[in-house]
Amino acid sequence: MIARFISPYNIFQILLISIIFQLSIFSVSAEPGRFEQELSGDGWKLWIDREAEWINDDIYMPPVNISSLPVNPPTCGWDKLNSSTDKVIAVPSTVEEHFWSYNGNPWGEAGDYRGVSWWSTTFKVDSDLKGKRINIVFESVVLRAEVFLNGKLVGYDIIGNTPFEVDITNEVMFGEENTLDVRVTDLAGNFDWSNNDMYRWGKNWVPAYHGFGGITGKVYLRATDGVRVDDIYVQNKPKIKEVELFVTLKNLTGATHKGKLSVVIHEWEKPSNVLWKKTLPVSVLPGGKEVSVYVKAPKAEVWNIKNSHLYIASVQFTSGNNTIIDSMERRFGFRWFYIGEKDGDERFYLNDKRVFVFGPMQRGYWPKNGMFPTPEMAKRNVELLINMGFNTFIMNQCMVQPIATDICDEYGILTHADPGGYRCNDIPDEKASIWRREKLRRMIIRDRSKPSWIITLLKEETSTPPSDDDIQNMKMVHSLDPTRLLIYNSDLNRNKSVTDSYGKDPFKLHMRPFDDTLHYYGWWNNHHFIPTAGWIDEYYKNPRFYIRGQLTRGDSAHVYDKGELIWLGEEGAFGAMLRLQKIKEELDISEATGWREMLHLNYFKAYDRFLDESGFRKAFPTVDDLTVALGKNMHYYHGRNLENARISNIVDAYNLNGWASASTHTDIADQYRNPTGDPSIIAYYSQPLY
Repeated sequence: MIARFISPYNIFQILLISIIFQLSIFSVSAEPGRFEQELSGDGWKLWIDREAEWINDDIYMPPVNISSLPVNPPTCGWDKLNSSTDKVIAVPSTVEEHFWSYNGNPWGEAGDYRGVSWWSTTFKVDSDLKGKRINIVFESVVLRAEVFLNGKLVGYDIIGNTPFEVDITNEVMFGEENTLDVRVTDLAGNFDWSNNDMYRWGKNWVPAYHGFGGITGKVYLRATDGVRVDDIYVQNKPKIKEVELFVTLKNLTGATHKGKLSVVIHEWEKPSNVLWKKTLPVSVLPGGKEVSVYVKAPKAEVWNIKNSHLYIASVQFTSGNNTIIDSMERRFGFRWFYIGEKDGDERFYLNDKRVFVFGPMQRGYWPKNGMFPTPEMAKRNVELLINMGFNTFIMNQCMVQPIATDICDEYGILTHADPGGYRCNDIPDEKASIWRREKLRRMIIRDRSKPSWIITLLKEETSTPPSDDDIQNMKMVHSLDPTRLLIYNSDLNRNKSVTDSYGKDPFKLHMRPFDDTLHYYGWWNNHHFIPTAGWIDEYYKNPRFYIRGQLTRGDSAHVYDKGELIWLGEEGAFGAMLRLQKIKEELDISEATGWREMLHLNYFKAYDRFLDESGFRKAFPTVDDLTVALGKNMHYYHGRNLENARISNIVDAYNLNGWASASTHTDIADQYRNPTGDPSIIAYYSQPLY
């Protein structure tokens, strides 16, 4: 065998090639651009951790330092969590959807589960995504979410009902199966219309929320480059066919990146129908920046009531060397809602035409899971509203889930929203104040591009004047979204004189579109609770005196100040039972397993038995005949009341109580979105002219 001499130079070449090869293995970067994968859907495992301790836990406001938080593993141990599954489910979902009355008691709130539940799934991340930032994005979890990846705590959120995300870049395993476990703690919550009380959790006060625990929105895996489009806010303008885009770019690379920002506006669901486009140079500093892009689109179709035209603002950032690309979309509509004046009378206007705002108060309850609608139920909800002739949903006392307002955008229905729980029973508490502020902030950022949303409300029926914290929160909301009417309180203060020594009424505090003034005059909102179970002739005496629209004084009449916006904020109702027979027929098909479903079947049996035992069966052959007859009385009352408000020509808005309120049984539609009476009654009185 002949030995071959290898020179030092050849050795150096071999070593250099080897080093370059090794570096190439570990420095392979993913193709530039955003990657998203939905993790929600079928196949999640739900386990109820009944032995978990949580009652005396401390809670932590964002931002949190994960490394300093206590770690709460499943009481069965990590090894057994996978085999301890109670049920395989689809997410979004709630514990109450699957385990209401788990203790054998379906009555009232007794069937509610309070405590810890585990929500688990697995996923793979392709090795081609190495080098990107990997996040898990949650649309909504109620209430506390402790997020574990492969058994390690990687995320924590306590706010509830709002979006948050968890960075798993340093923990995710590429090319292998990852296990995602979300430990959800549901403290208490309510099941009625009020969302004002606070709950004790250890030494902390928790703002009110609906009593459902679970993952109540979609979950996504998102992979992005070092510079990403973090948010798009489409701000409507008084010139209806003009908008301003505020694009937030986030830069986590630690270096400045120059590139271009491309903006394209096209019709929703029709990407080829481009309305407007522009490309501009941009330099993104470490941390990030906000870029403003003004759009004039004279050919745009206007978003209007029951005549919706929607557009997509598509934004893409591309670095100068094409190694970083990220894109994002936001849906919006061209429209302008504002306060105008004619002959000294303040009025609402949409797209330069006067609009009378009227609709029911919806408390955020839905069948089966309690917390959010299926796409089918969301559609059913808004179509019933349209059939009754209304033009607005008042999303009251609860943080509404996006699917419920998305459908309003699509059908052309106005919305009026509040975060729920903001009032906190007016108890001063530092942590609760931070809690409600963050929840409010997240809601504004999440929804501020929605064309259906016209009014933001903080409190309902409070007797506490605005604090410095309330005023600062209003200023925060107005800075994030200056385009909407922002109201401190719904209803007058009933306990004392409402004017201070300066003649200002603190309970009328509001801010107007593109107006930084704190107004203490110009907003009049009154809730009414009726003393009679139906319409009586005394409610309309003559053209100069009639309930809800009086023009002269007398017999406790109110003379409206036409210099203010007049909002009849909660027109009370009286008993109208659910459509029990229709609910039973639905549950006979789908099986009664969810929230309050067995209770509704028991109601039906009791009513059906009553018809036989009372002899009423001859007059009302079915339970549905009886419940609809009861409902017609209330529907007629609201129709006549609405008629009075409209003919006064001074009242600007009418909202009635209620719509799917869960427990009050005073609604014109039940939880399953069945009209409790004949829908044609209110439809008659809500006609544009009759």
